[in-house]
Amino acid sequence: SDSEGVHLRLIATGEERPLSPPAGAPSSTAFVDSWFPDGTELLAHSDDDAGHQTMWSFSVMGQAGRELRSEAAGWAVSPDGRQVVFSPRSAPSAGSELWVMDSRGENARKVIGFVPGDFIWSARWSPDGRRLVYVRLPRPGPQAMETCDLDGRNRVTVVTAEVRSLSWLPDGWIVYSQGEARDMDANLWRIR
Repeated sequence: SDSEGVHLRLIATGEERPLSPPAGAPSSTAFVDSWFPDGTELLAHSDDDAGHQTMWSFSVMGQAGRELRSEAAGWAVSPDGRQVVFSPRSAPSAGSELWVMDSRGENARKVIGFVPGDFIWSARWSPDGRRLVYVRLPRPGPQAMETCDLDGRNRVTVVTAEVRSLSWLPDGWIVYSQGEARDMDANLWRIR
């Protein structure tokens, strides 16, 4: 995505085309969060001029997309495509909670929450869909990558580091980018 909107590029041919935003979505500045497992939709969120975030499903097949939830930013679609993990963006918990809902935007429930001021960044699903991995930025305190089950229990700190993005691979490895002390440099790491 860029200031012109969301684009799809076919790797085999290099062909690129813009994706039409769902009705009501801003035409630009959408942040692509995740593919749906069937490869026909993208999970994305956008900011409007007033700073409100809305979560969307963009179709890559030409069908109209749909709004999934207002005042929310999406993180990822579960491996089976049935659930979405997201963070509410409304006060007082803005960005300090993880929630799960079904892929239609319904049946939302809170998984885990931290004190206001803490911030969650880059949540992803485990390969079997039974755990979440996320980056927590506590205020004050060191940034950490943690996991929890879908009830917010059995929390494990995986690594304490400046994690910028991550992915939990099907073979069990978590690949992540870690910020280094020099400017904006980052290196790729992996851990089980």
